[in-house]
Amino acid sequence: MIGYAPGGNSVVIEQDEGNVVDTNDQPSQEFAAKMARMAADYTDLEVSFGPIYETDYMPFEALGYVCVGVYEAEENPEYHSTYDTAGSLNMSSIAEVTKMILATACHEAMKLPGIDKPICHNWGRSHFKHGKRRYGYGTLRQYGSVNWWH
Repeated sequence: MIGYAPGGNSVVIEQDEGNVVDTNDQPSQEFAAKMARMAADYTDLEVSFGPIYETDYMPFEALGYVCVGVYEAEENPEYHSTYDTAGSLNMSSIAEVTKMILATACHEAMKLPGIDKPICHNWGRSHFKHGKRRYGYGTLRQYGSVNWWH
């Protein structure tokens, strides 16, 4: 649950800390730490950690799946009310969380066997056309890193 960040870009990465299946705990905490590293490397997010509990992914945890969650750090007073609308969301905060998730997904995809993995690449200022930035599609081998657009 993201999008409410009146005082900044703070999120809680929820990790498994002793629910139904305790063998999930360490992999969940390791993945949460990876997400926090991606946040530090690619975003302006302030990350803290908390436990997962009483939420919609708990049935998956009980079946043995490794679970993590991302939650806005401040309690949203408009949560599940008629005031909880798109107009009340902090789009900048949502963009930062999206960058963290995409960076995590890209880095995890790089571990898969096979050919070069596609990544997003910012062609930079030299590739402006008619006032709009153009974006390419390449591989980590070609560019050496994941680059984000602004």
